[in-house]
Amino acid sequence: SRARVFNVADDHPCSRKEVYDYVRHLLQQEGVEVPGASVAGAGREEPNKKGRRARGGSKRVSNRRMKSELGVDLAYPSYR
Repeated sequence: SRARVFNVADDHPCSRKEVYDYVRHLLQQEGVEVPGASVAGAGREEPNKKGRRARGGSKRVSNRRMKSELGVDLAYPSYR
């Protein structure tokens, strides 16, 4: 039988910057001093050796197939 691949992700696609900003907010609520207005480099692409933009691991994925074919009901549908 042929192996199948399922994306495992929550229901809230977002940018890396959005996640970093949310984590910073949570830390600040706990009284942790967080330097700078935002995490350095968050949400920006770095040029690679040939001058093109490197996309790295910042990809949005859908969990639609995982939920429909496997009948998954997420206990925590969002990282928030």
